[in-house]
Amino acid sequence: MAVVSKFNLLKNQKGFTIIELVIVIVILGLLATLVFPSAADIINNHRLESTAKEIVSDLRIAQQKAISKEAAYRVIMNDESPLTNPKNTYFIKEVNGETIKTVTLPVNIIFYVSHSFDFSISGETPNRTIRLVNKNSNKAKYIIIYRTGRIRISDSPPS
Repeated sequence: MAVVSKFNLLKNQKGFTIIELVIVIVILGLLATLVFPSAADIINNHRLESTAKEIVSDLRIAQQKAISKEAAYRVIMNDESPLTNPKNTYFIKEVNGETIKTVTLPVNIIFYVSHSFDFSISGETPNRTIRLVNKNSNKAKYIIIYRTGRIRISDSPPS
């Protein structure tokens, strides 16, 4: 009699069977595979956007230093070509002086073309467009520099 009552107690306990747990895990795995590619896109877009913002900030620093110190500042941007060294790096330096800052771009973010330009003592520079590309997503950001000194980020090239 004692054995039967223990069996009845175990039978009446509530819980999940192993089959139910396996089904839930399979469903969660399927949902994760659907969500993961979009999460990777979000990370890639964020990396591209933050790199563009950092470059704009550094360009504005070079521009302000040129104005405040009354000396021309040069920005040199190296792309991935075999002729540039180090690759995917930009430098800010006084034209006739020392390098102020050296930055290497994050992995998979590249300059489309190498650039070199100067900020004059008035903060002006020739019109330039810097194209940044994320190699993973093939998305691009454009840093547009106007002769007047305005610098902005755009999703499309200037017209």
